[in-house]
Amino acid sequence: MFSSVEYAPLGYQERGNYKKHKKWVWYTGAGILVVGSFIAVVYHFAGEDDTSLNLRRFRQQFFPNAAVSADAAPCARHGKEVLDEGGSAVDAVITALLCNGLSNAHSMGIGGGFVMTIWDGVTKTAHALIAREWAPLAATEDMFGGNGTLSVTGGLAVAVPGEIMGYWEAHQKFGKLNWTRLFQPAIQMCEEGMVVQKPLADAMKSKRREIRDEPTLREIFWNEETNNVYELGDTIKRPVLAVTLKKIAQHGADELYQGITGAKLVEDIQKFGGIISMADLKAYKAKWYTPFSVRINSLNLDLHTTPAPSSGPLMGFILNVVESFGTPNDSKPFSEWNASDRITTAQRIIEAFKHTYGKRTLMGDPEFLQDNALFQEMLRNITSEGFADYVKGLIRDNMTFSDPDYYGADLYSPDDHGTAHVSVTSADGSAVAATSTINLYFGAKIRSPLTGIILNDEMDDFSAPNITNAFGIPPSPNNFIKPQKRPLSSMCPAVFVDRTTQEVRLVTGAAGGTKITTAVAWVSMLNLMFSETLMDSTAAARFHHQLFPMEITAEKNFPEDILLGMRMIGHKVNGSEGFASVVSIAKTPQGWNPVFDPRKIGEVAGN
Repeated sequence: MFSSVEYAPLGYQERGNYKKHKKWVWYTGAGILVVGSFIAVVYHFAGEDDTSLNLRRFRQQFFPNAAVSADAAPCARHGKEVLDEGGSAVDAVITALLCNGLSNAHSMGIGGGFVMTIWDGVTKTAHALIAREWAPLAATEDMFGGNGTLSVTGGLAVAVPGEIMGYWEAHQKFGKLNWTRLFQPAIQMCEEGMVVQKPLADAMKSKRREIRDEPTLREIFWNEETNNVYELGDTIKRPVLAVTLKKIAQHGADELYQGITGAKLVEDIQKFGGIISMADLKAYKAKWYTPFSVRINSLNLDLHTTPAPSSGPLMGFILNVVESFGTPNDSKPFSEWNASDRITTAQRIIEAFKHTYGKRTLMGDPEFLQDNALFQEMLRNITSEGFADYVKGLIRDNMTFSDPDYYGADLYSPDDHGTAHVSVTSADGSAVAATSTINLYFGAKIRSPLTGIILNDEMDDFSAPNITNAFGIPPSPNNFIKPQKRPLSSMCPAVFVDRTTQEVRLVTGAAGGTKITTAVAWVSMLNLMFSETLMDSTAAARFHHQLFPMEITAEKNFPEDILLGMRMIGHKVNGSEGFASVVSIAKTPQGWNPVFDPRKIGEVAGN
């Protein structure tokens, strides 16, 4: 039996106004220690008082050979079936992602793109694949003319999809089973119907008006009998998409990028006012990169993740900085530390978040920034232990700063949004972490009627000139639109490998927009640095800081003693319900331990 359970989907908190001002505040370390000594330890994992976040209700599962963890059902089972048939970890990921694009149709699909980290257990090498969407050939920096609606809704919002080409590239290099086999579960789901799960049900409810008013979405997601969107437990069929998937399964990626199906897709996009042409599809390339790798010396681990324009380098930098401080309680789980140590460590982590999001303002597509001195210097710095020590020297245990300039941020990059993630390990020691997206719920809020493909709104992930954000900060030119450029992303699929044995220790990644990076870092730290089990690390309440706004956002069950300590140091703290969904697999003495996030429906399977 493989457990699957329903949870509320991710959400995103509206941010208030922020006035940039130079100010720093501090409180004495002694004051913090006094707080720690007089406040009862109330640390608990998210969900002990809220069953919707109580992952520990479910039996942990361990598998001796291979495992799949996905943030949608029945996708882990379909991935596991591929492994049972002798398929590779990449085969299993592709199968699970195709399934996920149906179960989580509001977050991902073949109209979007993905990033993937692969550990080859046979050759003991890491690989990174960027199949993120890119801007059309006719795109320009000011193509939206300051109209933010055009970048999120309609044909102009659509970037050139990369999902299918990425699957093809990954399969060509690492696939074992026939390409056609990988599509069969998704085709069957489209033809026979899929049961609506809570994340999709809630997404449809939240976008009820858009679905009702857009005929191409209404055709799929609107129940004409009830005159409303489909609800939890209803069945949805997607016959047009089934035909498209069959053609791609039969003819390969060229069917979408060179063939009749691609021509139909272009026809529909242009009818919606988009500028994507057949030349865009023919030119699109998914690209292999050397992974971004960081040594975590105290753990004897190597982190491998995707490079820019993903946020793999930023997640690695967070771990690098936090690791430079050492661990005050090497043998005890974080939840058992004394209050003073937990407050101090939380302060260091938050400050690492802030310094990292300062670096994020310099991020962009490296193919377009090869001559950008600041970008290249930033990439060199965040892999350097010396630079981590330098940033460590900027962090005060009893002080924080309210000026973004202190953290290296005088520009901003836009938030990104919904995603989906799958993690896989296989019997040959290989592992894959893949994160996929169409950006906002239901992407550009349009669907190609000739192909059944829901179209992304990834053009909104670019920055635009002459448009400052809500906090009065100008946009980052490194993320401006250029033809065939990929926008910045918070996705950071990661594989941690033991440096001595070259065996996988943790495979992880997340869905959930800008909070992906800090969520993956936090769960990884709890499990690898702070001795928590993967289940407890995943269920533990989270906090986040991204400089804009200048505040910590925390889940409602985050330990109150830590939050009080943060306020005494000078941080502004607000609650939030919109946190990323982390999907991971850990190697344990009992075997592979796959875990999905209780914040979103998920499923695990293995053999």
